[in-house]
Formats: sequence, C-alpha cells, structure tokens
Amino acid sequence: MISVPRFVIRNAPRSKKNSPRIVNIGPMCRVCGRRGGFPKVLPSLAFEEWQSDAIRQCMLIKPKLIAAGVELPIVHPIGIEALFYLAPTKAGAMRLDCPDLSNLMEAVADMLQEAGIIKDDRLIKDWDGSRRLLGEPRVEIFIEILRGS
Repeated sequence: MISVPRFVIRNAPRSKKNSPRIVNIGPMCRVCGRRGGFPKVLPSLAFEEWQSDAIRQCMLIKPKLIAAGVELPIVHPIGIEALFYLAPTKAGAMRLDCPDLSNLMEAVADMLQEAGIIKDDRLIKDWDGSRRLLGEPRVEIFIEILRGS
C-alpha cells in the first residue's frame, strides 16, 4: 500500500440526493412554448456549489500531491477514509437533517473523480474508518493506493 498525503476540503460537505431537481431536456415546442423531451434528475444546488468549491480547492492540492510523488489521476484500486465534520446544533448534537454517511461518501467520490484526483470512482474498494463527526465543517481525506489488489 502507498499512502497519499492527507488533504482537507473546507466547508460543509453536501449530499447529491438531498433536494434533487427535475428539469426537462429537449427542444422547445414551437406552438405552445413548453420544453419537450424527457425529464432529467439533477443534483441539489447545494451539492453543485459545494462540489464546485471543492474542485477549486483540489486544484491547489493537486500540485502538492504531485510534488509528493503521487501520479494523478490515480488509476489503481484505492481505499479512502473520509472524516466528515459537520456543524453541531446549538445544543452540541448532530443535526437531524444532516446527510447520511453513504450519500456523503458518494459526493466525495464524484468530486475526486471530477477534480482529476482519481480516474474513476469505481476504483474505490473500501471506505474503512469513514464517519461523521462534529466540528468545523470540512472533509479530511486519507487515500491508500492498493497496488496488487
């Protein structure tokens, strides 16, 4: 196994599946002016904003990973440990409306692929140790390259 240097994505992670949007894709009807075609489900606006900001942060992280000897995008099977820090309620507890862990992991996997850190999120073989915690909103990401897997 080869460890990739830990990196942090600032700001509260967002789930793709909370508040999805449905839009119609296709040409406009010349008679009635309605958009035709078929409906398509898009991720929530909050996710798209988080992902855009996270990708900007990754553009600053990638040169540091390359300088540490990591070949990007990673094309080998990997294990990820992601620590999702979420803002607590005023009482210091986990918010009732916070996204579930599997949705957060999916959002990070898609972001890592989109940012060019990993070639494909199918390369992720495990999420061992990943969990939701309370604290300053961020995601701490630890990647292990599993050569020979």
